[in-house]
Amino acid sequence: MLAKYLKDMRAAKVVQASQAVSSLGAGWSQADNGAIQKEFVFDDFLQASNFMQRYADYCHQVNHPPEWSNVYNKVNVRLHNQEFSGVTSKEVEIGQYLNTVSKANLNQDVEDVLAFD
Repeated sequence: MLAKYLKDMRAAKVVQASQAVSSLGAGWSQADNGAIQKEFVFDDFLQASNFMQRYADYCHQVNHPPEWSNVYNKVNVRLHNQEFSGVTSKEVEIGQYLNTVSKANLNQDVEDVLAFD
């Protein structure tokens, strides 16, 4: 009974892909199987890999496996909730995080920022 209640609560957070795309803004689109996707383009591979590292750390924190691909300076991200075959408010929050992180200066290495030279 508790399991059904919890599943119903999670199901209440399902969002239409079109609504998610609209709230996330430019670059996001609907993919097949109810997912949403975006291609992030960076200046170079270093910036793209720093973005992916931050995204990987975030995925670990929020317990959401990433679905992505990378070729040189491009990172393609697809957000999808397997349990509900679509998008929930959790994927929208992840998309908002990715939008924010993609605009940060990702070429600065932590060691360089913390150096006192």
